[in-house]
Amino acid sequence: MAKAVSESFPMNGGEAWNKGRISYANAPDEVIEAYAAQFAKDMNSFLKARAEELVPGGLMALLLIASPDKIHSPKLVLFRLFDLMGSCLMDMAKSGILSEEEIDSFNLPLYCTTGKEMEGLIERNGSYTIEKMEPFLQMVPNAETCSKHFRAWHGGGF
Repeated sequence: MAKAVSESFPMNGGEAWNKGRISYANAPDEVIEAYAAQFAKDMNSFLKARAEELVPGGLMALLLIASPDKIHSPKLVLFRLFDLMGSCLMDMAKSGILSEEEIDSFNLPLYCTTGKEMEGLIERNGSYTIEKMEPFLQMVPNAETCSKHFRAWHGGGF
């Protein structure tokens, strides 16, 4: 996702499209909109493919990371963690361990949709009806658990 999003932005005088960040948290509106557009495109492709696999009258359950409708996802704790990690990487660049170009070429391929956005995507796809949609609010109990969740999601690539 991040590569596809970055390709939608031409280099601005050699400057990276999301300079100094590894996610869209606190990024310019164009970056957030590009992530949202890529998520919508990817989700529509996913929904089309699953519609071909489902038997008539079949059901599909989706579990997604989503933010409450009134909270723009960069304000969520998860994205604050991403900002912290990006800041650590930039400190590593200042120390000469990494280059800023390496950091600018890396963006986490994650967009945190809202329930309303997801509902709209499903309705526009036209292959499904929503039988039930409910939030599952789970607080991460501590930093160790949060770290384990992140490693499980990112597969140790960070």
